[in-house]
Order: sequence, then C-alpha cells, then structure tokens
Amino acid sequence: MAIVLISTLLLLISLSSDHWFCSSSYVEDACCVTRYQDLCIRSLSSFSRTAKSSPSKWPRAGVSVTLSESKNTTQFLVKMLQDREFSGPETNRNRIALSDCVECFREAVDELHRSLALLMSLLDGGPDQVSN
Repeated sequence: MAIVLISTLLLLISLSSDHWFCSSSYVEDACCVTRYQDLCIRSLSSFSRTAKSSPSKWPRAGVSVTLSESKNTTQFLVKMLQDREFSGPETNRNRIALSDCVECFREAVDELHRSLALLMSLLDGGPDQVSN
C-alpha cells in the first residue's frame, strides 16, 4: 500500500507551484519526497517520458501502478487459497485469514478503479469540485 502514498504525494507535487529538485532525474525528483524512494523510482520510471511533458499525469501513473500491483497481489493470494497444500483442518484459521486478505485487496482494487476514473476526469478538465 506504499504506492498509494506515493501516488498521493505525486499528486501534491504536480499541483504545487513551488517545485524543488533533489536530483537530475525527473523520476527521482518526483519520488524524493516519498518514504519508499527506490520502489517509487522503479515503479514509475517507465512513465517518465510521458509525465515529464505533462506533470499532471504523475498522479494517474501512480494510481495505475498501484492498481496493477494490487491486481497481481490479489491473483497471487487467490492462487494460494486454491493450493492443495493450503488445505486441511490445521490450516483452516490461516485460510480464513487469507480469505479476509483477498477480500480487502479486492475492495482496494475497486477503490483504485474509482480513484483512477476520478483522476482522469479531473485531469481531463472534468468537475471543478470533488465530493464524497
């Protein structure tokens, strides 16, 4: 979930008028305010050319990367649940916990889809206000 934090911070950076630089690389500069800078740089480096020409695309890139990774994690956890070695009475408690984890990730994926749609709407000249 660190990437959610990354995308939020990138949104704040891209919207601020006073932008500071902590490196010579645009991606490194965008990631310098995050807690997990190496992860941010690795995750967003493929978006650097596009986002450099339009900094407002950084938030969309961050949410897109987070969404993709969340989907991958959900698929991995579902495969674990289906694994035959992960069955039996002694693992029932673990199986229930893993099922809860899968449910949380599925909800996170749904929320990220909504966030991405909202970001795209806002960045493409959509509504001026965001309401809950």
